[in-house]
Amino acid sequence: MYKVVIIGSGGAGMTAAIEASKNIDNILLLTKSGLGFSNTAMAQGGIAASICEPDNPEVHYEDTMKCGHFDNVPALVRVLTGSSMEVVRWLEEQGLNFDRDKTGRYMFKPSIGSTFPRLLSCGDNIGARIVTVLAEKVRGSGVTVKENHRVLDIKRRKKVFQVYCEANGRIVIECERILLSSGGSCYKIAAQKKLITSNCSDATGEVMEMAVKLGAKTAERDSLQYHPMGYVLPLSLRGRPVPESLLSLGAVLSDREGPIDIEKVGRRSDLSAYMFKRHDENKAYRVGEAGAFKLDISPVLEKYGKDFLKKSFPGLASVAKTQGMDLDKDPFFVFPTLHYQNGGIVIDGNAWTGVEGMYAAGEITGGVHGSNRLMGNSLLDVICFGRIAGIAAARG
Repeated sequence: MYKVVIIGSGGAGMTAAIEASKNIDNILLLTKSGLGFSNTAMAQGGIAASICEPDNPEVHYEDTMKCGHFDNVPALVRVLTGSSMEVVRWLEEQGLNFDRDKTGRYMFKPSIGSTFPRLLSCGDNIGARIVTVLAEKVRGSGVTVKENHRVLDIKRRKKVFQVYCEANGRIVIECERILLSSGGSCYKIAAQKKLITSNCSDATGEVMEMAVKLGAKTAERDSLQYHPMGYVLPLSLRGRPVPESLLSLGAVLSDREGPIDIEKVGRRSDLSAYMFKRHDENKAYRVGEAGAFKLDISPVLEKYGKDFLKKSFPGLASVAKTQGMDLDKDPFFVFPTLHYQNGGIVIDGNAWTGVEGMYAAGEITGGVHGSNRLMGNSLLDVICFGRIAGIAAARG
């Protein structure tokens, strides 16, 4: 019997595994697909880090609460926004290198909803970089990893959890404590509603339902966030997000009647809602059968130069090159894409679910982001509460 079983191997699950392994052995990490296959791996914009004046955790707290429409749990937001410096240092200890300028200082990107530039990044593929360094640490930690194990059910008999899995036949795994970090439900919801989504195919939400059956409570679980700029073309990237920080750098988003006033329309959820409204009013462009909005990034090139784009957004530059685009005149076509489940399992500041022996971290949880997540807070969340959950589950 394992001491701790962790379900899910995104940023939260792998972080939890690393921290738990420092305190106990006999830990199992279960993942539906391969190690690290997750929404974390697809993150582009950056991690929120309020670590350099004039920014600070208090301003970060206020931004997070305001963006979440004050539906957040204040105590959890305090934990999150107060963790930036420790999280950045921890990630660097794992081997992650953030973008820095020629003098060695961190390069902070601006983002909608944040008072000051706050995003630390690694080009525009920070999620993949984080997953790579964490996976290497997990494999060297002594944690047992079982890939391609789909969890079918979780039961509890006396003080033992029984995890029923499908992996070339059905098996039952027993443990003393369990940590849930399997992400949200957006891929499943998008399929049901025929929406485009930025999520990986493992984001189907069944583990949250299992936790509820065992007595866990949920908050804001029906609150969904749309990223306002998912690729419409190319089809191979449809639904994948175009970095939203481009808007803060001067990119222009337009419908058929002209540029959208981002400052007037508002934050991420408000902008997406406005775009849906304009689409319903027949004000969006048409790209084949799909509605779309134009994203012109030529103002960013004029202000910062093409080398800046290649360094800060290499993924975007690569897409443009592959598609034969001249970004001085050719726009991207984008549309809101289902991106994040704001709510989920209720936890306290120690990542405890209220069910004896059960902990949770990451997108499967609720309360941290309220009803609208501030850009950059998801990566901060998975590391901050992944660490907390791993330590708490190890100690029991």
